[in-house]
Amino acid sequence: MKEVLLIGNGPSCLNNEFGELIDSHETIVRFNDFITKGYEEYVGSKTDVWVKTKKSIKHDNDKFKHKYYVHPRVLNSSDNELSRLHKKGYEIIPVNFHDNIDKLIKGNSWATTGLVMIYYFMEMGYNVSIHGFDFFENGVHYYNDGSKMVGHKPDIEKEIVTNLIKNKKIKVLRHE
Repeated sequence: MKEVLLIGNGPSCLNNEFGELIDSHETIVRFNDFITKGYEEYVGSKTDVWVKTKKSIKHDNDKFKHKYYVHPRVLNSSDNELSRLHKKGYEIIPVNFHDNIDKLIKGNSWATTGLVMIYYFMEMGYNVSIHGFDFFENGVHYYNDGSKMVGHKPDIEKEIVTNLIKNKKIKVLRHE
């Protein structure tokens, strides 16, 4: 079975020097405006897959094996915008897939890109491992860019991910 390691941008990434361990994985997925330069000993440097949202443009011109675009319904990506992204090599995660994950969150908010992609890769038959999914408990990003969490319900997402781990649907990165 295929393996994928999703590296979140949470501050806990700086708790362990997992860079070599991370880079040893078959497929590394990173999100939005991630930074590896200067953090390699903690988060590695390898990136196979980039997942972006509407507001993330930092890596648009970088070369990756695969690129995904995730957009909740509330961000209203136009057909022209989606077509342009598709032509640039992005696989578009269908908004109805996002809607289904949003139903787990309930209320007036939407799922994070990380949660959507956990479910996406599980559905695609991958063994999913995660690292740096902090649910905004100690800030937004390990690279401290002043970002604020908007539109998400981190407590509910933490409960969902904790249950996925407990039920052995996904794993957390650890030195073995």
